[in-house]
Amino acid sequence: MSESWSFERGPTRLKAQAWGDSNKPLLLCLHGWLDNSETFAPLAQHLANDYYLLCPDWPGHGHSDHRPGQYPYQWADYLLDLACLLEQLPKAPVAIVGHSLGGIIAAAYLAIEPQAVERLVLIESFGPVTGDESAMREQLLNSVRQHQSFIGKSPSLKPVDLDRVIAARAKVSALTPEQAAPLVKRNLEQREQRWYWRSDPRLKGASPIKMSQSQAQQLMAPLDTPTLLIQGADSEHKSWRYALERQSWLRQLTKGQVAGGHHCHMQSGEAVAQAIIEWLENR
Repeated sequence: MSESWSFERGPTRLKAQAWGDSNKPLLLCLHGWLDNSETFAPLAQHLANDYYLLCPDWPGHGHSDHRPGQYPYQWADYLLDLACLLEQLPKAPVAIVGHSLGGIIAAAYLAIEPQAVERLVLIESFGPVTGDESAMREQLLNSVRQHQSFIGKSPSLKPVDLDRVIAARAKVSALTPEQAAPLVKRNLEQREQRWYWRSDPRLKGASPIKMSQSQAQQLMAPLDTPTLLIQGADSEHKSWRYALERQSWLRQLTKGQVAGGHHCHMQSGEAVAQAIIEWLENR
């Protein structure tokens, strides 16, 4: 059973879930795009005896507030979210565990603030999503037009069919409906026996600008934090392809592989937990 937490980030309130004994060493767990803190519930079942897992919902995700205004969600904004979270934690984490977007943010933050945390666990992730410099104009145009269409729209006006949403999420993430259901429900809210999206529709808008590969390398090259990089054996997700291409950028890298795909920490929670425990204990 998890407990609830809240953090303040200016006018935005971030919600979080925590598992385990708060007297145990702290793991700060950062979820991926369009997910929420429930993504770490299967992992917590196998880590909570040894660690205290604190798992926030990013802005616009889960139970956290949406970002104010009508502007895009840019990945670099999450760096300030993470900085604010670290300032408000009850104690320093022994490691950050980041899946997908969460890993992108954690690694980038430690590249610019290397003293913040001593160890890093990346699940299917490493480094910013990049774009072709020749496509920059088209990328920016698409982003502006998409975000114009979001202005004034509420995510919660139209009810959704819960079973269909769960089935769709299970299919796209290679999860069972039972695995997908808690993840989906935390991104929804129930009113008068109907379900509505809680998450911010702007999350699906195109980023205005993406880094080039050379810019990403310049950012990430100084990262010297001991890092465990975990792959799902069946993953073909672009985040993992980025990680494979960039693993030479990491100076202190340990690699692990478990059964499953991009959400291997949900599909093979025990194996991922064991890899994390062994790596942390042997550092």
